[in-house]
Amino acid sequence: MYGSNGYSVGDSLSWADLAIFDVIFSLLSKHPEFSEKFPALNAVYENVKANPGVAEYHIFDKGISVILATYFSSNCVV
Repeated sequence: MYGSNGYSVGDSLSWADLAIFDVIFSLLSKHPEFSEKFPALNAVYENVKANPGVAEYHIFDKGISVILATYFSSNCVV
């Protein structure tokens, strides 16, 4: 990871963070041990999950599409 403050790159939410979040979100349902095996990626996942904007727009049983459609357009570095 090249970022700081719990981000994968840079010091603010990016496409990379949301992509990591989406992949890990999918993986954890079938492989809960993933978070222990890859703590740096899990830290990004937890950081994105805790983001108030993400929490507001993400329905955790449906995936990242809700985030991409609403939150990401104005609150993320491109």
